[in-house]
Amino acid sequence: MGASKKDSAGQLESREYNPAAESTAFEADQSVGRIREIIFGEQMRAYEARFDALEKKVQERAETVLSNLVERMSELEASIRSELKMLTSNLKKTNKANTEALEQSKSELQNALADAVKQLSSEKTDRSALAALLNEMAEKLSGTKE
Repeated sequence: MGASKKDSAGQLESREYNPAAESTAFEADQSVGRIREIIFGEQMRAYEARFDALEKKVQERAETVLSNLVERMSELEASIRSELKMLTSNLKKTNKANTEALEQSKSELQNALADAVKQLSSEKTDRSALAALLNEMAEKLSGTKE
């Protein structure tokens, strides 16, 4: 199939498909590729080898870092679990001690309250006795004046 193009005079110029020209272009590309291989081939292979070696080192180090990270995370988890158990145990002991102290304080307050009630009752009785004594004295005094 031909391609059309206008020339400088404005007339359509027709180009026909030329397999020989295409073949020449392909051979030129191959020649350039061979020249490039001759000039840069060894250097490119050396770069490829270096990049492969670097990629391998990076992969190995990444695996080592990941392995270390997993190990440290396991150690951290075990440490946290141990610490949590210890804190839970301490909290239970403290709670028990506080409960016992609260019960002791409650008992002491109940005893103090009972003692205060007894003391007030006995003072009230003493007041009653004092009132009776005063009444008796008042009767005697009023009986002697009459």
